[in-house]
Amino acid sequence: YNFYDFGDPQVRRSAGLLLDLYFAYWAQEQIDGVQGGGRSRIYFYKGLSQNRSHGNAPLAWFYFGIGKQPAVYGHDMDAALSDYRPPAVVADIALDVSGRGRYEVRQRPQGLGATGRPLKTAVTKVPSKMRTDGGGILRYSYCDPAFIMGTPMTAARPLKDWAAISSQNRWQGVIFTGEEDARIVPIVRPKDNRVALNAQWSVQSKGSLITQKLKHHRGGAEMIVWMSNDGLSVPVEEEGIVFVEAENAYAAIKVVKGGFQWRQTPFIAIDGQKNRRSTREGKTMILNEEYAPVILEVMAKSDVSSFAAFKAMVKACKIRLNGPVLEYKSIYGEQLTFDTSAREVPSINRHLVNYAPKKVFESPFLNADWNSGIVTITKGNRKKVLNFESGNSAQGK
Repeated sequence: YNFYDFGDPQVRRSAGLLLDLYFAYWAQEQIDGVQGGGRSRIYFYKGLSQNRSHGNAPLAWFYFGIGKQPAVYGHDMDAALSDYRPPAVVADIALDVSGRGRYEVRQRPQGLGATGRPLKTAVTKVPSKMRTDGGGILRYSYCDPAFIMGTPMTAARPLKDWAAISSQNRWQGVIFTGEEDARIVPIVRPKDNRVALNAQWSVQSKGSLITQKLKHHRGGAEMIVWMSNDGLSVPVEEEGIVFVEAENAYAAIKVVKGGFQWRQTPFIAIDGQKNRRSTREGKTMILNEEYAPVILEVMAKSDVSSFAAFKAMVKACKIRLNGPVLEYKSIYGEQLTFDTSAREVPSINRHLVNYAPKKVFESPFLNADWNSGIVTITKGNRKKVLNFESGNSAQGK
């Protein structure tokens, strides 16, 4: 914000473009200010709830009137006093959740590279270096007015291939509509309940996700599936499948082999300031087999006649293991393959996952070709083109 408010014209312009892009990126994958989609550097205990006082919450209220009026802390003051305002097209995306409809988001973030040194000082003399020939990640989200489900699909690479800012605390899961911040998070629990690196990998198409703990991790404990008490029904087990109901969606969890145990109590972590942190109340499925895959299926209630009908759909989707390769046809009719030995790239409808697509942003609202410098934000008859090429100006309304 200081660059935008006090920089020379070129600096101000560049900062404004970045802010426009950031808020468009955020707007399309949030419901009532709760952010969905795969991410990294999300401490385990923070990834199980949305902080309604810090982070994006003040900005959502400042710019879009989403949520409750927050207290203002630290950097929030820069936003509160800045004369930057998101363009109308971004506000439209942020506020019109039902009007956005149902859509997929695909993005090509960078992640492969070398971590800077030293790590634990204010001044990093050797910065992290990111490879620009391919990020190794396909960030995918399936967005419905009833839920947003997403994961950073990564190749099953050794930890040394990744910059730590990418491999640290990768988050995946589903958030649901409603005031209770209901969510389901299939993830590897860190041993210290705080940090794990390169912990799991996945494949997702629409509301169907397969994920598994990686052997190339650092700091990972067991694979778990955490679900909030708030906003979700009491889990029901039928034929080895766990079913839950949200306000506007149904969900099912299948553990491919070995079964699981329930844990009802929170996890405790010690943060960087030596403070004791507890996760919010929830129920946790703890897998009995360390590297067993997990399947998460989610569907909007508007797409199925009843909870019983949803259960029948899920039960009809049989799991087949062809050697180490898991073959699964989802409730959406998508054919997924997932090599549990982590040797082969997963496939969706017989197409291998492409970790270096031609587009860096692809959705109905945010689009850009890789390395083009041109980003287009659209919704309805509103459009804004962000031209990051030096000397050019942004256009649109």
